[in-house]
Amino acid sequence: MVDFDRLVNAAVVATFGELAAVTPTAGSPFNLAGDFHQGGEHAEPGTEVPVSAAAPTFHYRRADLPSGVEIGQGSGLVIRGTAYLVADDDEDDSGFVTLELDLDR
Repeated sequence: MVDFDRLVNAAVVATFGELAAVTPTAGSPFNLAGDFHQGGEHAEPGTEVPVSAAAPTFHYRRADLPSGVEIGQGSGLVIRGTAYLVADDDEDDSGFVTLELDLDR
């Protein structure tokens, strides 16, 4: 069986990844490499009315987490100098986790 996490997910993080400073809801802060997507709004052409929006997301390999640590709703991340809170998390079958982020205001 092909190890998708090692062959694909690891390559994505190695190629596009950047470090996030993570503060889990329980445990000590640590740095984690992952693929960050800033998100944003898209407006109707010729107007300034938003027709769709995408939340910022951070994608990482479950295998890269320190032992016993969980990142879930309410955990904090600082990426590119901006602070975010985890709004939702979703893990796929390959071991890649997607965090949906909100600005930490």
